[in-house]
Amino acid sequence: GGVPNGGVRGEHGAAGGGGGSSGGLNGAPLAAGTRCWYLLAGPRGGGRCLVEVLKAHYDDSPPYYSVRMPNGLERSTVREKLQFASGADVAAAAAGANGVACDELPTSASEGADGAAAAAAAA
Repeated sequence: GGVPNGGVRGEHGAAGGGGGSSGGLNGAPLAAGTRCWYLLAGPRGGGRCLVEVLKAHYDDSPPYYSVRMPNGLERSTVREKLQFASGADVAAAAAGANGVACDELPTSASEGADGAAAAAAAA
């Protein structure tokens, strides 16, 4: 039998396999205009913020996406950093109930020059 629901273990993908999709809704391609959570890595477990998918790019493997951040900047990211946001999530985020604006979070080195540009633009 498989791992029961709620008993998720950390082995899967830990060794950096071949870029397989995570399956289910979070592995499906995203259409332009889709609202998603952009997942941030960070020393304190990161955070998330609501973004809008602008375009999917299939000229690389794995495919990547252009998204609009809450501060209006565009960023390129991979599918595994995007999590589908439900209508209720979008409404709650619009009311400021959950999530956080990406530009309010400390920029980690893993975000690269793109994050540094966003920090400079916000200054």
